[in-house]
Amino acid sequence: MLNEAIKAFRCEELRELMHNEGEDIELVDIRRAADFCEGFIPGSVFLGLTGQFKEYASALLHPRRQIILVAPEGELESGVALLSE
Repeated sequence: MLNEAIKAFRCEELRELMHNEGEDIELVDIRRAADFCEGFIPGSVFLGLTGQFKEYASALLHPRRQIILVAPEGELESGVALLSE
């Protein structure tokens, strides 16, 4: 069931989604801090997968909003698993 909730977006699709539904979306960037800074996406929040990820996520993210993760290849499942705990 979790895999059904995972969808990849092209940049244009994400841009359109943020434009149309931005207030109902939490854009969470789980890339390395340097990658987040270098390729910052307006409206995104950085949450590193290490340390207190779950604590920060529960404090910063609205529980009723759709969450979109920006993740490097191979890290998406880790972010989804941590958010679903």
